[in-house]
Amino acid sequence: MRSSSGCDCRSSDTTVSALVHAAAIEGIHSLASTTRQQFDALVGVNFGGPFFLTQALAPRLGEGSGVVFVGSVSARHGRERHAAYSATKAALLGLTTSLAAELAPKVRVNCVSPGATDTPMFAQAVTEYFGGLDAGSHETVAVAEQSRVLLGRIAEPAELAAAIVYLALDASYSTGTVLDVDGGYSAR
Repeated sequence: MRSSSGCDCRSSDTTVSALVHAAAIEGIHSLASTTRQQFDALVGVNFGGPFFLTQALAPRLGEGSGVVFVGSVSARHGRERHAAYSATKAALLGLTTSLAAELAPKVRVNCVSPGATDTPMFAQAVTEYFGGLDAGSHETVAVAEQSRVLLGRIAEPAELAAAIVYLALDASYSTGTVLDVDGGYSAR
């Protein structure tokens, strides 16, 4: 069986100690303008990918292994023109708790829910959300986004990575957990 990444999941007897699913696409479309193709792409990558990759690798997950999905604060904090994207991330919350129950006690399943993180995906989302912006406007948007976060800044990728590593390898008594890594955005 091949996953969407091309990995032959049955070619090895190797035990998997951690599975992290971080692939995602963002779609900023109104309810009225979302096409079936856009919707299917979002669902396929953001929900189908984690579901089917975990299904394919489940037999290889070793005792005490960890599965971590990368969700989004958008799962619980909707915004206009984010309905389909937010729904796919909300689906990951349900997948997290359901698979935690199904795969326990052998495998732990958790989710990291990041807020704005300094990545190319975030920069592209800002551009799509606010339309064509010049460099100065990007700065204005970044400042506005930071003002919504209690810590007053957006996350660095390494901060998100640290949370993922913690849940995948170190959090031996955590399963079904959603860890917000959003600088306090969700606390507002």
